[in-house]
Amino acid sequence: MKIAIVFCLFFAVALSQAPTEKPTKPLGYECHDDSDCAPTACCRGNVHMQWSRNGRCSLKIREGKRCDPNAPKVDDEGRRFDCGCSVGMACSKVFYTGLFGAEYHVFECRNVTSS
Repeated sequence: MKIAIVFCLFFAVALSQAPTEKPTKPLGYECHDDSDCAPTACCRGNVHMQWSRNGRCSLKIREGKRCDPNAPKVDDEGRRFDCGCSVGMACSKVFYTGLFGAEYHVFECRNVTSS
């Protein structure tokens, strides 16, 4: 009888220590919104499967990678087709000097605090 009481007490303590946070899904798994995915990812809809209400956890764009500041972030149905830049970064215009001194620009994710 004492063993059963000790076991129940141990089980109750173990349950009280269980994490209360919602577990996040790994990249590529089905999701309903951004809260289903890790902080470095977003719930991105599938452009080719318009009928699907669910998306997939996709990685946000890292620093130095190309981005599109004019891309639609969310469609009329609430599906996201572009994760955008990682936390603390913005899609910024970056100028480069190319062949024969020609200047051109691209949009890249850059740290907000960098100049």
